[in-house]
Amino acid sequence: MGWRAARVWGLATAPRSLIRARRTGQLAKQARDQRFSSMQGAFFVVEPATVRGRRVVVVDDVLTTGATLGEATRCLQEAGAAVVGLAVVALVERIWPHQK
Repeated sequence: MGWRAARVWGLATAPRSLIRARRTGQLAKQARDQRFSSMQGAFFVVEPATVRGRRVVVVDDVLTTGATLGEATRCLQEAGAAVVGLAVVALVERIWPHQK
């Protein structure tokens, strides 16, 4: 999805740079704390050179707790991304700190 927006804006894309390292189960069925625990170590950067020193934007379809975006950001920063921006298409109505 994000690569389409990048194409419209004339930005470079690397859609397979950040991939899931393991299955995390269906997050929608997990409690907030469990989501954060499940996402730890869930991603890896295939070729760190594609993000090192660059400004990177991660696009997510739905933001619920931020566990997925938080882990993706951490992983990209560890791989050397200079800046990690986040774009979200939809936001779940109940969001921190009110979410149970």
